[in-house]
Amino acid sequence: MKRVVVTGLGAVTPVGNDIPTFWENLVAGKNGIGLLDRFDTSDYKAKVAAQVKDFDPSLYLEKGEIRKSDLFCQYAMAAACQAVEDSGISGKVAPERFGVYFGSGIGGLITMSNEIQKLLEKGPKRVSPFFIPMMIANMAAGNIAIRFQAKGPCLPVTTACATSTNEVGEAFHAIRAGLADVILAGGAEAAITPIGVAGFTNCMALSLSADPDAASLPFDNRRSGFVMGEGAGALVLPTPAGNGRAPRPRERAGGAGTGNPVGSGRAAARRRAWPVCGRGRAVPSQPPALVAPVCDLPVRGAAPGRRGVPRAHRRI
Repeated sequence: MKRVVVTGLGAVTPVGNDIPTFWENLVAGKNGIGLLDRFDTSDYKAKVAAQVKDFDPSLYLEKGEIRKSDLFCQYAMAAACQAVEDSGISGKVAPERFGVYFGSGIGGLITMSNEIQKLLEKGPKRVSPFFIPMMIANMAAGNIAIRFQAKGPCLPVTTACATSTNEVGEAFHAIRAGLADVILAGGAEAAITPIGVAGFTNCMALSLSADPDAASLPFDNRRSGFVMGEGAGALVLPTPAGNGRAPRPRERAGGAGTGNPVGSGRAAARRRAWPVCGRGRAVPSQPPALVAPVCDLPVRGAAPGRRGVPRAHRRI
């Protein structure tokens, strides 16, 4: 089984549109949540969101490409370009051994909203011929693969909030299985729209706090839901042999496993991930407590000795 490392990073986030800015603001404790200003929220209960700021797609896409792509695809391409540049992998791996695993939980919700409005107001003839290719969630992976001539496996995963994590995990397994030497993995989202916020609010998922500093509290008894965010993240995952450059990789990927997040499903996911973490040496039959999933972490304010189960996606 092959080792997998991380050699390139890319990010478009509410606290920075590149890795250096993103990291600097994380270390400084900057809060990316603010008052939602993309549209009039007078009739909305949710008033805050984690919005990307000052994003310039022309740094990564031509004018015609911008016009024909949803915002989630633009975020995805920006993060992918940053990661590829950071890795130095361009032109150093056979196209057939270069894959793209890039997903989105919703896809082009902005495009869908706009085109439905056109349909209702102006009729079917005014719906854009680019509506479908701009909206479908696999388009980010496809566009990235075309840009970097990655002709290996291309897999867009859609698993809600776990999408990007699943993409990285599946890329890890694919490389270890010998299906590719390098995979660009990650995900993108751009769903801060009137219909998106209304939908998540009405299914009782969003925090209704108007205070940006007290809205996202997943491990606190004051939690009341999650905050809509957007952006993209990308990793370049090669085998050491497929790294394509001499510098030491940023990190080594250990293991990955998936399962139902409730009860025994979490334990099963841990058991699947643990055996591949050993770097070629014997590992214990059971994972240590340190790799417990976040749902086993104590919740602030829970009774002493109890394990709280944070439900960040639900108002309690």
